[in-house]
Amino acid sequence: IPLSIAGVLTAWTMTIDAKFHRQRGRIDPRRAEEVVRAFDGAVEDAAISARDGASLRGWMLTPRRVNGRSMLLVHGGGLNRQYMLGRAKWFLREGYSCLLIDLRGCGESGGVMSYGVEEPADTVAWARWLRLRAGTGSVFAFGSSRGATTLVQSLALSPPLDGVVAESAGVGNIQRPYEFIGDRTGMSPEAAKVTFGLLIEPSFAWIRFRHGLDMRSVQSGLEAVRNNRIPILIVQGEEDDVTPLRGAERLRDAGGGHVELMVVPKVGHDWFDQRGQPVVMQRTMAWFDSLSTL
Repeated sequence: IPLSIAGVLTAWTMTIDAKFHRQRGRIDPRRAEEVVRAFDGAVEDAAISARDGASLRGWMLTPRRVNGRSMLLVHGGGLNRQYMLGRAKWFLREGYSCLLIDLRGCGESGGVMSYGVEEPADTVAWARWLRLRAGTGSVFAFGSSRGATTLVQSLALSPPLDGVVAESAGVGNIQRPYEFIGDRTGMSPEAAKVTFGLLIEPSFAWIRFRHGLDMRSVQSGLEAVRNNRIPILIVQGEEDDVTPLRGAERLRDAGGGHVELMVVPKVGHDWFDQRGQPVVMQRTMAWFDSLSTL
């Protein structure tokens, strides 16, 4: 039995460890140029340094006719900024300036993915960069999957944002495993820790030893939402089996009146690539309109 337990722990740790490698992906500037060309706009490279010195990269897309609003777009796990070009089209068409970023360890950004240890601070740094550029205009953010979870967690750091859309956001995943397991199984986080702690706690110790990342320092999305008043719209597929609807409902309940939940019927995690996209995006655009001062 001890050997069996040791084997399971080793397999689990190796699986988790593999998630901390870089996910570069190829960045093709021509794709951004093609998108912005339809709006007679321009593409420029954007870069900032994270608090740990990692070099973070992105694109700033600006249409010819601007409406004074800016949008920070944050991609999902293991992807890069190109994944958000389809969503950027909706905002460019309405005159938004769009900042598409590569999360750390993805695309052309330096560092390695830290699953919530550093990414929230990174997105706040980008939001400040965008706010300085936007001046008095409204600054919003739109995140997908892990990008949405990162934006939710970043609320604990008071980003200078006027509103956030969290698409397919999770209360937690690898960085908040007991909340993640609870949302998928229906058990409480406390019960999940009792049941699965023997697997997870040693892997956290390994991650800290191997990568220098303390996963216990990751901000709870629930606490971040509860303690911040920035308006949030959660867009969630009814049949999402990656970030289940239960987690989105808990985020809504934690936030009270400043958090809204839009459930997209009969779609899963990647609802944007499934049916209903125009209706959902039109409702999302109307929500941003309701918040804008311009």
